[in-house]
Amino acid sequence: MEFLSWLENTDTVTWIRESTSLLGYTLYLSLHTLGLVFLLGPVVILALRITGLVPRLPVAPLRSFFPLMAGGFAVNLVSGLVLFATAPVGFVRNTTFLVKLACVLLAVAVLRKFLRVVFGGPDAPDAAVDTRRARVLFAVSGALWIVAITAGRLTAYSSYVISRTMGALAVAFVVAAATVVIVRVLQSRRTSAGSLPAGLTVPLKGK
Repeated sequence: MEFLSWLENTDTVTWIRESTSLLGYTLYLSLHTLGLVFLLGPVVILALRITGLVPRLPVAPLRSFFPLMAGGFAVNLVSGLVLFATAPVGFVRNTTFLVKLACVLLAVAVLRKFLRVVFGGPDAPDAAVDTRRARVLFAVSGALWIVAITAGRLTAYSSYVISRTMGALAVAFVVAAATVVIVRVLQSRRTSAGSLPAGLTVPLKGK
């Protein structure tokens, strides 16, 4: 704790925390958000394919986003360390922050495993992404990221706000899952209707 107290009260960290300049706390908070966008943006695209919302989306070209994801992770890491340094004693005593940190570490590890399975395995990425193993890894990583991001946003709030937010998040998850199921059912019916034998189709009048 002595080291954390010393770190929190260094001149540089104090300036970042208390300065009204755009180069202070605001800059690092913005960079932290921007880095997360670059890191998880391609993952959202993959989610469209895995959930079946965009079933024909090619996966192989997404490999070109790897440098962007690595850069986003680096920005997120550096900015996160700076933000942590502004109040380290409070953060290490904050259960919500510790949950966020644990989920981030696990989510990154699972995401790396998922990317190796899809892009580094013997199968082509467009085939590997549809395997059970890839889907399970993606689901676990996605759940961990959702918890991590939510916990990060709730770090500064009371237990009452946290409980209410978790309830709202549960409702949102159910709605999102139901939406995915409905879309996939509609897509399945459309595909089935389009593959009917010619003898079963009903000719239109005048044709």
